[in-house]
Amino acid sequence: MNADEERTQRRYDTSLDDANVEQAGLLEDHEETLYPKPNNGCFTKYIILLFITNVLLLLGLILATQAPCKDPTQAIYSPAQSEIEYETVMFSGSFGDDLTEYQGWPNDYNDQLWRDTYSALHISDEENSKLYNTTERVTIEGMEDQFLIGMDVFHQLHCLNVLRKSFYPERYNMSMYWPNGTLHHFNWVHYDHCIDLIRQSIMCHADISTLWFKWDEEHHRMKPQLNMMHTCRKFEKLRDWAFERSVTEFDEKKHIENGRVVTYPRPV
Repeated sequence: MNADEERTQRRYDTSLDDANVEQAGLLEDHEETLYPKPNNGCFTKYIILLFITNVLLLLGLILATQAPCKDPTQAIYSPAQSEIEYETVMFSGSFGDDLTEYQGWPNDYNDQLWRDTYSALHISDEENSKLYNTTERVTIEGMEDQFLIGMDVFHQLHCLNVLRKSFYPERYNMSMYWPNGTLHHFNWVHYDHCIDLIRQSIMCHADISTLWFKWDEEHHRMKPQLNMMHTCRKFEKLRDWAFERSVTEFDEKKHIENGRVVTYPRPV
C-alpha cells in the first residue's frame, strides 16, 4: 500500500471511530430517556403519604366502631334515649305449652306482672326543656321542681292490659255493657282508643322479623312458626331506669300554681 492509500485508510478509520463514539453517545442518551434514573426523594414522599393515609383510615375505623350507634328511630329527644340497648330475643309462640307468665286466666300473680310493666315518672327542668312538647310539674309536695312524663311504651302496655281485663268483666268490673244490656259508652271509647293506639304503634315500628312456615306431616298443612328471632330494645333496662324516677301518686285534678299544689273539685 503506497503512502496515499495509507493516509486515506487512516482517515476512514478515524471517521468510523468518531461515528461509533457519536452513536454510542446517542444510544446512551436514548437509554437515559427511556429509563430515567429513579428520584429517591419523590419515592420516599410517596411512601410517607401512603403510610399517613393508612394510619388515618385505621383511626377512622377504630373511632367508627367505638362510637355509639345513633338510633334513627329516636330522632325526637327522649330523656331515656341514652338508656337504649339492643338484644336478640326468641319470641314465644304463646300457644299450647309455649306460654308466657303474662298469659292465662287472671290471678294475683299475673295481675302484678302487668302492673309492673309501666309507671309515670319525673324528669328534671333541663330534660323537660329538651322535650318536643314540654310537660307539667309533678303535683307532689316536695317534688314541685320535677316534671311529669310517661313513656309511650308504658301507655301501650297499659292499653293492652285494659283490653286484657275487658275479657274478664266479672273480675275487673270493666264490661262494655251495663247490667241492663246497654252499651257502657265510656268503656267502649276506652277500648276503641286502646285498639287504635296499639295499631298505630305496630305500624310505626313495622317489625320486619321473618315469620317462617313448616309442613305439618300429621295434618297435611302448612303451619306458620311463631318462635322467631327478633332484635329488641332491652325493655327491662328502660323500665328499671324509669322506675328509679317513678311517680306513684297522680291526681289529674291537681296542678302547680305559683309554686303550690292546687286541687280542683271533681264534678258531682
